[in-house]
Amino acid sequence: MTRISLILSGLLIICSPYLGAQWSTDPAVNTPICRAPNDQHVNMIITDGRGGAMILWYDRRRNSNGEDIFAQWIDSAGVLRWASEGVLVATADSGGYDNFQAVSYASGGFIIAWEYESSSIEAVFAQRINVAGVRQWGANGVPICTTTSISPQLIEDGSGGAIMVWEDLRLGTNDGQIYAQRINSSGVPQWSPNGVPVCTAAFNQTRPKIVRDGSTGAIIAWGDRRGNTDSDIYAQRINSVGATQWTSNGIPICTASSDQGAGWVLPDETGGAIVVWSDSRNVTPPEFYAQRVNPVGAVQWSANGVRLGAIQGSLYNSSVRKDGSGGALLAWNYETSQGNVYAQRINSTGNIQWGTNGVAVCTASGRRFFSSIVSDGAGGAIIAWSDFRNGGEANKDIYAQRINASGLPQWILNGVAISSAVGSQYFLDITIGADGGAIIAWEDTRNGETNSDIYAQRVNSNGTLGGPTSVGGSYNMPVHFTLHQNYPNPFNPSTVIDYELPNAHNATLRVFDLLGREVAILVNERLPAGVYSAEWNATGFASGVYYYQMRAGDFVKTKKLILLR
Repeated sequence: MTRISLILSGLLIICSPYLGAQWSTDPAVNTPICRAPNDQHVNMIITDGRGGAMILWYDRRRNSNGEDIFAQWIDSAGVLRWASEGVLVATADSGGYDNFQAVSYASGGFIIAWEYESSSIEAVFAQRINVAGVRQWGANGVPICTTTSISPQLIEDGSGGAIMVWEDLRLGTNDGQIYAQRINSSGVPQWSPNGVPVCTAAFNQTRPKIVRDGSTGAIIAWGDRRGNTDSDIYAQRINSVGATQWTSNGIPICTASSDQGAGWVLPDETGGAIVVWSDSRNVTPPEFYAQRVNPVGAVQWSANGVRLGAIQGSLYNSSVRKDGSGGALLAWNYETSQGNVYAQRINSTGNIQWGTNGVAVCTASGRRFFSSIVSDGAGGAIIAWSDFRNGGEANKDIYAQRINASGLPQWILNGVAISSAVGSQYFLDITIGADGGAIIAWEDTRNGETNSDIYAQRVNSNGTLGGPTSVGGSYNMPVHFTLHQNYPNPFNPSTVIDYELPNAHNATLRVFDLLGREVAILVNERLPAGVYSAEWNATGFASGVYYYQMRAGDFVKTKKLILLR
């Protein structure tokens, strides 16, 4: 007698096979993510932690005058895991959306936050999407703050929920403050209704950014006009119960003369953070500076930050990511030229690594903009940008370059073509892929200037296009039956189990308790050859050791998993 009928609502199953090479190897073709009617635009992409990614975008397929939020999960082989043309995250029938952000979980699934505006409300909402692409927190998410709140940011909290921060205008548009909220895996706020104050100093605090603090809390940085003149940079740490840990209203990161634009904050791998911002203290357009703050709120580098180079850029056309070694990576477009692409790395001790003014990534003819950078996992970076070299404004393409740990380009001069399709490719974003590669997504007009779509492409560590195991444009199918260890393990409440079938078989995947009683059936069907994933949501089960077993023909394999609450 199984308990499967009693816990059906607690079991989420995804069994999407790798049906062959899905990543295109042709920059004129690429991999379509969404080609639904009307516009899809301004996307973002985040890693799924497994070599694939989730892509988010605004979508007008249901209403040409209103923008819904849609999403798609694409795995490391380039297979779209969710419904064709993506899954609906939230509808815009009575309002509009802006500033969406998302985080992923090792157990599978994503939490998404956004700013919602209608004639009666301007608020922050959130939604959780499971690995099957199903909305978990109602049709349009759950409210996080229903006062006038904008510009949400979030991190996963390590327990299946998230900590969110936003710019709060409950006192008026000229008196922005910073508030935060923690939400659990069921979508229930854990702190005070409408959030706890992070900074309520006089005048405007704007554009907060957030990272995990190495424990169960967060570090938040923002632009601050408490002096009612120039904008400075401040930061605060908040713990898992919503209590601020540093000086009331935050510590100063930079209070130099002229404006410091609210920028980025990254974890420093030791419980502190690195803050990067654009800075007008010497020149306009601004330059870039950085500062590191330790877990107790003490700045670690030169007062008011380390200058990253005398090359000018703006937040709009630049990108910052962690380098994987406690430092930071920056890519930007040089404002006073034709938008040449530059990159810089600063290490954990505050020393810039790639020359006094960074390294030139691309100086080809034509303009460039929308640079985006990601670590290559080996001390270097992959940088992508929108490029005008092949036809100007009406025919923008996507190019990319890899820089090694010494700042030396690894691919052909001025980058490899990621997308050279007809029309324009722009508003790109990049995330890490498998094996030192990257996945890039963008807005695309190849199907008509009035009908922009979303496309994506994987680029490998050697600059070739296609999947991580593609050889001559074909995907290597599994050659053995394989049952992988679940991840995460221990887990709470969900875990993912990967398995491989070298040929078509009737396959079962079951979970048993320590007494050998079957407690869940995750898979029981005939499947074609491929690589698969199944998720077990153990909500309602007691902590302890369980076993999962796969059977396919003569193949039988059992492994242990641990539910730890």
